[in-house]
This record gives sequence, C-alpha cells and structure tokens, in this order.
Amino acid sequence: MQTSKNLKKLLPMVTLTLLLTAAATLSACAPAVEPPATPPAAETPAAPTLPQAQEKIFEQAGSDPWRDYSFEPASLQTWINEEGDEILDVWVRIDYKNNPGTAVRDEQQWHIDFKNNRYKVSDSFAYDAEGNFCET
Repeated sequence: MQTSKNLKKLLPMVTLTLLLTAAATLSACAPAVEPPATPPAAETPAAPTLPQAQEKIFEQAGSDPWRDYSFEPASLQTWINEEGDEILDVWVRIDYKNNPGTAVRDEQQWHIDFKNNRYKVSDSFAYDAEGNFCET
C-alpha cells in the first residue's frame, strides 16, 4: 500500500520528465537558424488612398454680437431616431467676431431635434485666421 502511494507521487514526475526529454530531442533535431549578415531593409507600406475632401459652401444663417452663423445646404439630411423623432443633420460654420484667441472659426456637424428643442454636436473643427486647422 505504501508502494502504491509512492508510485502515485512519482507518476507526475515521470510524465514531466518524458515531456522535457521529448522537447529536448525535437529541438536538437531542428536546424539552427542563423541571422542574416545584413538586416532586411524596412519596407514602407503603401499609403492608403484617402478620399479627397469636398469644400463646403456655406450660406449665411444669422448672427449675434459675437458670432456669425452659416450652414451648408448640401449637408441637410433628416432621419428618425430611436425615440421616433425627426432629426435634422447639418454642417454649421461659426465665425467669431473680434476673437482674441487663436481659433476664429468652427465648423460643426449639428443634429437638431426640433420636437424636443435640443441639438447635439458630433464633429467640430477649429481654424485660425489663415484657415489652418487648430488643435482644440
């Protein structure tokens, strides 16, 4: 009975020894891999072709003492949200008057819900006086 207990303790060790022996034998049979004398030149992947941006043509919509608002008629789209309300999507340009900061114009995509008197901005881009994109 004592012998069978000792054998049960040794059985996992025998299995592990056999696995390690087999792994060592297989790795000894594999051919050695030598690194190349000169490393391969880095390949630059081809740049994906991006669609060209369409210049937006905005029409004046309104103003207040600090801003002028314009919208792009070609961007007008309507859809129904999950609540069953009609939503109007439109690109809006906001030109800031006498802005002492860097950004003088924002272009934003608005989603307007007239029924609930609310809107949401999903995209917004800021530009300086020369028309360069600004980080915001």
